[in-house]
Amino acid sequence: MKNKILLFSLLFVASNIATTVSAQLKIVESGKVGISLSGTTTPLSTLSIGGEGFENAKLYVKNTPSTAITSDKYGIYSYISMGTIAPTWWQYSIYGQCGGSGGHKVGVYGMAVSSSNVNPAMETYGVFGIASGASNGKNYGVGGKLQLSASAGAGVFGTSSDDIQVLSSRYAGYFRGNTEVNGAFYCPQQQITSDSRLKTNIRDVKNDAISKLNTLRPIQFQWKQVDEVVIEDSVIIKTPHFSEDMDFDKSHYGLIAQDVQKLFPELVEEGGDGYLSVNYIELIPLLIQAVQNLSAEVEELKKNR
Repeated sequence: MKNKILLFSLLFVASNIATTVSAQLKIVESGKVGISLSGTTTPLSTLSIGGEGFENAKLYVKNTPSTAITSDKYGIYSYISMGTIAPTWWQYSIYGQCGGSGGHKVGVYGMAVSSSNVNPAMETYGVFGIASGASNGKNYGVGGKLQLSASAGAGVFGTSSDDIQVLSSRYAGYFRGNTEVNGAFYCPQQQITSDSRLKTNIRDVKNDAISKLNTLRPIQFQWKQVDEVVIEDSVIIKTPHFSEDMDFDKSHYGLIAQDVQKLFPELVEEGGDGYLSVNYIELIPLLIQAVQNLSAEVEELKKNR
């Protein structure tokens, strides 16, 4: 027993000496532990690494290199490899779970903020996922699942504003804001919101739709891989505009956005990259009205025969 007490005393004294000299390890009376703290900094989290942390956090990790960064840096890096296991088993490098009643719950929270924007090619990711290697299975960079017990919500939720949408139905994915898909978009069914309760200032389409539609030029074309030029420190960088998966030999049918813009400017929008897009869906009501007008003219001709 005396040996154990002596050993503990020596370890405690040694740790105090180490913390006094280099402040690499600090244990306070409350049981909180600090590693790589500066000076007399006191750990506030249960375990604080690289900084004092927060009182409401069990683990706090801060990585602030004192010299210029010459390679990738990680706040937390977790690696797990268990060799060959049953196909139905799961391995989690990092697993976040939040429970309890009341309040908002977040299993994993990621935030990336740049303090400067001097590099136009700079990118920030709140969450970034890479998956590969399952040649006979499925690979998901980011996966989301809505539990069957949930009455409403989304497996994956994205928003471009600070507003959090309260969902009243179930969705595999829900996006609030403009969404762009650079490549083919496949879906067996498409629904466009068109409820009269969400519309105001309703009026008939002007009768000149036929004359305007007649001036449009339907075309057959192929896409080309346009390069965007970005200036970074006087260096020209060329970035592919379309996904490399696109079949550039395949023919397509459509209209020239600039032509549509002259006649129906409300159906054309300019994206952040400066290129124009056409709302083909809203051309359908114009085509319906044009058909209705032609049908009325045909009926009138029949009467006058």
